[in-house]
Amino acid sequence: ASQDPVWQVDLGDVPDGEYRIVVGDQKSDPFKVGGTVYDKALMAAQKHFFFQRTRMPLEKPYAVWEDTAYLREKASHVHDDVGWDLTEHPAKKTKWKVEGGWHDAGNFDMYIPSTGPTAQGMLIAYEWNPKLFKDKDLNIPESGNGVPDLLDETRWGLIWILSLQEKDTGVFRLREAVMEWSPEGPADKDMTERWIGGPSSSSTAKAVAVLARASRVYRPFDEKFADQCAEAAKKGWAWLVANPEHLRAKNGVSKQELWDDGPDFNDTG
Repeated sequence: ASQDPVWQVDLGDVPDGEYRIVVGDQKSDPFKVGGTVYDKALMAAQKHFFFQRTRMPLEKPYAVWEDTAYLREKASHVHDDVGWDLTEHPAKKTKWKVEGGWHDAGNFDMYIPSTGPTAQGMLIAYEWNPKLFKDKDLNIPESGNGVPDLLDETRWGLIWILSLQEKDTGVFRLREAVMEWSPEGPADKDMTERWIGGPSSSSTAKAVAVLARASRVYRPFDEKFADQCAEAAKKGWAWLVANPEHLRAKNGVSKQELWDDGPDFNDTG
């Protein structure tokens, strides 16, 4: 969009070290070449999710990055006004029991359409290069349990997705969010009403996809959890097959297709 000229440079044969690119009298900023250049970025990208967790305090020694602590005194969003069914709004009749999850951004809302693909990317990264992700990498409460820390962190998002499935139908709800704005301040001070959005084809499709993969990835570490993911994925897929129209949580039904083919459940057992 900027129309700026861009060049690619192959640095594959350049020895490790710090360099600049010089063209005439123009010099680039200094940059490093080496096999560990992205190690810190990789750790930071994973550790970020721990600081986005809800429903737990952020305490030392875990809530620390580069010698700076980012603490939360208490668990957030466990107050009595969490989990009301939005399909019954404004009445407060049915309450969902929600677990785990990451705040979506700087606010405290949470959505399957963002959590599902995010967790999917984390699982894909692990499957592509499992040797890169180890236990005790991230200094999180689960470190030392024999499971790669990346998978422990991903599980915090997955248990929230699982808690948004309708047990009788298999469809997944859209989100856990407020109807207005949450006040500025620490997450554990937010006592705003939090509502569980309506059923959604897109949320169900994204949940099915990530849970089907999770059932394969977690099986060597926790067979019971893998079975739970597989069962939820199959139930969600059955709902999608029986309801091919695109059900939107807010605006009814759309004829827009969600997929070309379904997931392969052969690996889920």
